[in-house]
Amino acid sequence: MQPLTGAMMLMGGVPNHEALGTFGYRFDARGGIRGLREAAAANGFSSIEFQQPLMNIGIRHALMKDVPNLAVISPASGFEGYASSAGRIVEYNVGVGQGVGIAAAMAMASGKNLADMTNAEVRQVLAATGQLPKIYGQTHMADAQALAAFEQKLGTGIMIA
Repeated sequence: MQPLTGAMMLMGGVPNHEALGTFGYRFDARGGIRGLREAAAANGFSSIEFQQPLMNIGIRHALMKDVPNLAVISPASGFEGYASSAGRIVEYNVGVGQGVGIAAAMAMASGKNLADMTNAEVRQVLAATGQLPKIYGQTHMADAQALAAFEQKLGTGIMIA
């Protein structure tokens, strides 16, 4: 429903008022991405190293647009650009999975589609049950802008103004 880019992660991820938790992990493409450094250099980027994101998480990137009652919770869950190199971490996906599970139960109970459930609705359940963790995502504007330009130049991601 709402793809997540590396630049968005560096902007803090999901807004605080919608966040279900906070997660931090460096952009780490272990084993490398064949041709990435060369493509970066060819597009004027001397470095592909960016600040470690500390981002708020939600469920919307894992929900499918075209299949209203399907979520994909994996390293391929709606991550674009550099986001997949942080989003591949199991603990991140466990947090998203918890949110999707709550959203699925709420959707079934209310007769809604899973794709219609929001982060805010899941957050309300976590808060009401005393399970909402501290939310502390951080914005790294300069790195977010640099990564947005990098992702845009290489054909993925969004522009950050």
